Amino acid sequence: MSDVATLIGLGKKIGLTESEISDALTNPIYETKIVDDIISARNFGANGVPLFIINGKYAITGAQQPTIILKVLDKAFTEWQKTNPSKK
Repeated sequence: MSDVATLIGLGKKIGLTESEISDALTNPIYETKIVDDIISARNFGANGVPLFIINGKYAITGAQQPTIILKVLDKAFTEWQKTNPSKK
């Protein structure tokens, strides 16, 4: 994950320009965002991957059955709808 040539190649495969890739690799704002994500994950008790944090409130850790993931997503979406009634 630290090989710049590999990261540039992957970035191009997903449609990023060299300028966008260079910015992502050198702009300190992205490092700050990564550190923030790591802190958030630790606050949720993360100790492995995958980890999905939904609405900043629910965490789904490890490999889960689709029914479990759907249940959490439904609950989070229902709560979100209550606080955002004008958005669909």
